[in-house]
Amino acid sequence: YTRPGRRHDFVPELRFEDFLDKQLSIDETASYYHRGVCIEGADSFENILDFIDWLPKIGMNSFFIQFENPYSFLKRWYEHEFNPYLNKEQFSNELVQELSDRLDT
Repeated sequence: YTRPGRRHDFVPELRFEDFLDKQLSIDETASYYHRGVCIEGADSFENILDFIDWLPKIGMNSFFIQFENPYSFLKRWYEHEFNPYLNKEQFSNELVQELSDRLDT
């Protein structure tokens, strides 16, 4: 799980026989009870979903959106603030609320 997104998931294929004469012992303890992140910057809805899917795969157990909804982060992405190479996309409070509600489910 090198980064967010299913296209970056790599699960090696092993046969059952590969485990018959092997012994594996893993004893891990997390340094902190709460391990997570808070989004920042410019994020698309798909980026956020991929990120949430990825976090438990790397041992994280929390995700935090700073505000009631991620308006400012989504706005930066869809209006391409600070990116003169892309045109602004349709963006509204209604769209943000819809995307925020979908993230909450």
